[in-house]
Amino acid sequence: VAAGITRSLGVGLLNGGIPRNWMPLLAGAIFLPICLVMIFLLDKTPMPSLADRIARKPRNPANVSSQLTFLKKWWPGIVLLGIMYGIVATFRAFRDFFSPEIWTSLTENVESSVYAQTEIVIGFVVLVVLALIYRVRNNKLAFFVLLGEILFGMILIAVATVLFSTKLISGFLWMVLIGIGMFFSYVPTGSLLYDRLMAVSEENLTISFIIYIYDLIGYIGTTALLVYQSFGKHGSASNDFYLTFFKILAYATAGASALLITLAIFYFSITLQFRKLFLPPEDAHLFSNPAHAEEIVSVQKSDEEYENLTATAEPQHQPSRKHQKYEELVEMD
Repeated sequence: VAAGITRSLGVGLLNGGIPRNWMPLLAGAIFLPICLVMIFLLDKTPMPSLADRIARKPRNPANVSSQLTFLKKWWPGIVLLGIMYGIVATFRAFRDFFSPEIWTSLTENVESSVYAQTEIVIGFVVLVVLALIYRVRNNKLAFFVLLGEILFGMILIAVATVLFSTKLISGFLWMVLIGIGMFFSYVPTGSLLYDRLMAVSEENLTISFIIYIYDLIGYIGTTALLVYQSFGKHGSASNDFYLTFFKILAYATAGASALLITLAIFYFSITLQFRKLFLPPEDAHLFSNPAHAEEIVSVQKSDEEYENLTATAEPQHQPSRKHQKYEELVEMD
């Protein structure tokens, strides 16, 4: 969404007579208040509730040893998803870098608002789908749903490109569907997928190091694309060339990524015991009763408050009140 809105604003400023050298400064000044508001809201984000901690398991910073242990344990799936992520990230970069040339080939008069229009629609659809998946409490089920979403995204890219090539859909709809399919694959792989994997595995690590690895893979593909753009033989190619190449790249990305994600699904279905996919998690019975969930959450305290409480009111060998409540509910059920 940000890339589309930023490009629309930049083109609009240039069309409005703003000098090219001053356009980035003015665009940044326009977005600065929004950035400050977002930083304020991020700072006010609450800590994970007790219900979240129970559902997602404890997370601790990962040292080098624990990182290597995790990578050795899950390396086939990580490699498959990493290669797929690199392919999709490169495809995303091409769509972003050459979108003016692609749009110019799709339509004679390119409005500055077209970039924002497509990305807002894409962002809304992806956000709604991911929000629905977030509501799935069974981490194993949610993990495979995310894998299925990634595969669906690749199929959507291929189908949309076929429909556009046969003139059954417009260029605008094609770009929207391409974007939806692309971000269906790009967003979950970058973070959400491994958040669920950590929850269902025996590891209690954060996913930061996985994000760093995948970002590196994505940057390698993006850098290669920038080198191609700067020094390639097609630096002065026509807009039709970029459109044709983009369609070929869409087919290649969809085909290769679909194969990789299918292999990843097969691998994880074996290692995570797909036959037990629909069994509820150990703590599901607590949250199936809304009253129990409310009781657990109602007695939670922040880490700082809990430390103060144990230091003044509870002996250190006594369990905390929130854990006592949790154990009481387990015994009741």
